[in-house]
This record gives sequence, C-alpha cells and structure tokens, in this order.
Amino acid sequence: RKAGAKPGARVLTSLREEAATRKQSGVAPLEVVDLYQSSPTPALLQFASKHRAYRVLVCGGDGSAAWVLRCIEEAQLDYTPAVGLLPLGTGNDLARILGWGKSFRLDSLANRLASLDEARVAILDRWDVRGALPEGCASMIMCNYLSIGVDAKAALLWARLFKAAPSLFRLRLLNKLWYIVCGAPEAVLHSYNDLRSRCEIECDGKRIEM
Repeated sequence: RKAGAKPGARVLTSLREEAATRKQSGVAPLEVVDLYQSSPTPALLQFASKHRAYRVLVCGGDGSAAWVLRCIEEAQLDYTPAVGLLPLGTGNDLARILGWGKSFRLDSLANRLASLDEARVAILDRWDVRGALPEGCASMIMCNYLSIGVDAKAALLWARLFKAAPSLFRLRLLNKLWYIVCGAPEAVLHSYNDLRSRCEIECDGKRIEM
C-alpha cells in the first residue's frame, strides 16, 4: 500500500472482492495478502501447504517485487512459483521490461488476473552484491539493475525522503519530480567526479573498468 501513488488500498479491496466471488463460485482460489501488515513468507508457506502448483501476483513497485522474490528464495519451497507483477510503484522498471506494463488501471484488474494464468514464464537473473553499501549494508540481492554515482545518490536521497515524509508522495508524477529535486544539486556539486579513484567494481571475479 506504500508503493507509488498509493493505489494499493483500492486494489486490495477489489482483489478481496474477487477472492470472495471465486470462493462462492468454486473456481480457482485467489488468496490476498496485505504486505503492509504481514511478510510474504507466512502466506507463501501456507499456500504451498494447500496447493501443488500456483502463481504469485505482486502488486507494487520494484522494491515490493524484490522483497517477494527474496522471500520465495529464503522459504526454500518444494515448488517455486512464477511471479507476475501489477505495477503500482513509481518507476515499475521490472514490470515494464517483463511485459506487465509501466502503469495500471483499476478497471483492467480482471484482465490482469487472466493474464497471470496465461503468461509465459521467463527466467530472471538475481545478483549478490557485496561491499560498503548505503545504510550500513554489507550485501544485498539485486534483481533489476545497480546504479553507481549521481543517479544512485538521487535514488538514495529519494528513498530517505520517502521514509521520512511519505505524505509528499501521493501522485506518481510528483514522485518522479522528487527524483529530479534530489538529483539536481549534483549538477553543481559534482561530488562523484572522482568515482574511479574511490571504488572498484568486480563482477564474477573480473574487475570492471569505470
């Protein structure tokens, strides 16, 4: 419910209504989990105990998708479900490159659910990133792209602002404007002009020239 312009509450209500309708009609079950209140892991384990095969639809942005993918990996399920995306975030880059679109209209929810059953499964690379990372992290799993320098600093400042003042992020267009505001000072400061001398990048044992 925190993603992008916060349409998650309306989507959550519509999905719960659809789940109730399916339960009454006896068609393929739909279970809805509010990630604002619970981690994905308990829901994954519960659903896996009742169904041999199933698919997961993540309603959110890139961060929500990465979170669910990490939980699926850590849960060590006997069956690894395919994951579809309902783009509710600001950038929705992962959803866009996988063919789920860059935005979502509530009146297309039924079509999106049908698409989940029919979608072709694609393999997605996930990377283990280690080093002196932001917020004191030593490692992280990356499944989309990794930025270094100006755009990375803008994204970090954006994330910190979002956490400190979520009320400022109510519209998708405004959310993108905050990226510009966070990144604009670098046009003057150039704090990363000596990036080559400050860090080294190694991928699969090979040093990457910057």
